[in-house]
Amino acid sequence: MMKMDTVYQQLKDWGELIITTDAGDTFEIHLGDTTLIWKIA
Repeated sequence: MMKMDTVYQQLKDWGELIITTDAGDTFEIHLGDTTLIWKIA
């Protein structure tokens, strides 16, 4: 499990993240996609 601070820093550094869960699901997150999420969190 990763801390959200680490995830956000990597997102800022790279501009996008590809995350694969233990169940094998893959999600691609782009920096522009997260504006609402970060305001809620």
